[in-house]
Amino acid sequence: MIALAVVLFLAGGLWLINRSVSEPSYGGKTVTEWLESLQFSTYETNSAGITGRLRSPEAIAADPAVLALSAIGPRAVPVLVKCITEPAELPSTMSRMERWKHQLRWKWLQQPGPRGYWPEVQQTRKTAAGFALLAVGTNNHGGFSRFLEAYAAAQQFTSVAGGQLAGMPVGVSSLSVVRAANAGLPERRFEIIAEVMAALEHTNAIYRQSALEAARVFPKELLKRKELLLKLTLDEGEYVKAAALGNLMQIAQNPALRELMSLSEIRKAAEAVLEAPNTSERNQDTARNVIRIADKQVGK
Repeated sequence: MIALAVVLFLAGGLWLINRSVSEPSYGGKTVTEWLESLQFSTYETNSAGITGRLRSPEAIAADPAVLALSAIGPRAVPVLVKCITEPAELPSTMSRMERWKHQLRWKWLQQPGPRGYWPEVQQTRKTAAGFALLAVGTNNHGGFSRFLEAYAAAQQFTSVAGGQLAGMPVGVSSLSVVRAANAGLPERRFEIIAEVMAALEHTNAIYRQSALEAARVFPKELLKRKELLLKLTLDEGEYVKAAALGNLMQIAQNPALRELMSLSEIRKAAEAVLEAPNTSERNQDTARNVIRIADKQVGK
């Protein structure tokens, strides 16, 4: 028994050593350790609970973790990709009963649990990994395209909350990654926009879906490709169609975008979705909601 304990102890020590050796480091911290320290938002507790606010672009860009990951450069990319593709884990501090409840919801009932279902540390780390890929840039084998490769390879939900989250990789979203990058990486903005728009025409449906979600950060750029957006509302992929409808909804609610796409155009696109064969019930409901929003905006 003592010998077995020694073997396990040594094995665990070797695993930690191998991890630290295999991961590039900077300033005495590994890539993973820098990811865990990267902060996009500040949090405060008030009567409404805990609320978060995105830090200023200057604060994000000057974060020591961003500077460190940028300094590590291309050597960090394999670790960043692995961080995104590996399954989200429940925190080790969670009680055995809570852990069992979450696993039951996930593996058998396929239902979401409370907010802790996506552990904050995992969600933050994965978002930070995506952000770091965009910070490294395409010239260093990173960028939004490389993020999409990892995103498409990540563990996917198959059916959660009636399909509400189906198709989404566990613990990360392209919208949150690109929104943070748009705030904290102004020098990469045009590069990111170009990659997001190019991905809208990718043959992989997950790429198209996630690019549409990311494009919500750049609605004016998306509307320069209005015909493509209209095409995507009738995409054969139901999740792609849902993401395109989400963009229509956002555009309908923003008066500043009316010159680029009128309410009548939005309404006509939503009606086309309703008339399209094999449109899911969920997307039919979304299309009707888009029409209601467009009608409500008339005269405003």
